This record gives sequence, C-alpha cells and structure tokens, in this order.
Amino acid sequence: AKGLEFPIVAILRVDSDQIPAVWHITDPDEKKARIADERRLLSVGMSRAMRRLALIYDKNKPSTLVRELDRNLWDHMN
Repeated sequence: AKGLEFPIVAILRVDSDQIPAVWHITDPDEKKARIADERRLLSVGMSRAMRRLALIYDKNKPSTLVRELDRNLWDHMN
C-alpha cells in the first residue's frame, strides 16, 4: 500500500521485545542494518496517517524506536 494514506493508522505492539526484532542477531553490522530497516518501516507506517496515528505499546517496555520519537509532538493517553 505504498503511497496510500489512511485517515487513521494504528501500529500495535511497539514493545521492546517485539520491535526491533534483533534479539537473535549476533553480528553487529547485521543488527545495525536490521534496526535501520525496522526504523524505516515504522516511519513509513506512521507517515501513512492523515488525521490520527496510534502507537500501541506497553508503557513499561516501549521499543527503543518509540523512545527515539519527540515526545513533545504526541498526545499521551494512559
């Protein structure tokens, strides 16, 4: 669906034990490339939202990719 936009986009399970999925990779270069790929994919998914974007994650274990986002740009719900 590249290039399509949707009024509402929800991305689920953006938890540290889910994304990036690198726990089984031991090669540092491969791990770095995988994290970059997953960061890019998350960015593409987030950019498809026209009006609302929901990132759903466990607040006790958010993905490092979520922690990289500028918190000042988000409305937070508990």
